[in-house]
Amino acid sequence: MDAGTTFVLAREHKTIDDHLWVVVSDTKLFSDQVVIVNLTTATPEKDQTCIIEPQEHAWLRHRSCVSYFHAKVTTLTKLLECKDKGLIVLQDTLDAKVLARICACSGDSTTLPPDIADVMVAQRLIRLDA
Repeated sequence: MDAGTTFVLAREHKTIDDHLWVVVSDTKLFSDQVVIVNLTTATPEKDQTCIIEPQEHAWLRHRSCVSYFHAKVTTLTKLLECKDKGLIVLQDTLDAKVLARICACSGDSTTLPPDIADVMVAQRLIRLDA
């Protein structure tokens, strides 16, 4: 799994959730602190910092937004274990330009948890000099 890998949550290899998750971190450099974010339906009450249109990924059926509030840090080992156990099902890789937009917008989000922001800054996913 690399940055841009996408997946959905599953049970026994069958999808159980409609949220697409995206690996944001470079897993070769930061395998012990992998940042993942999910996409959710874009509605007015949700964080509109980064909008993803349905044509930007095959899984999406409607306009979506990055749910920075639900961002998590995990490990590459844990992600691979979950894949092998059928707890996540891989989907098409996210386009590099869309992934770059997710990272670029993350610093503007008011909902990104501070501990996740710290990891993203350390991994140079959020640029403080921009």
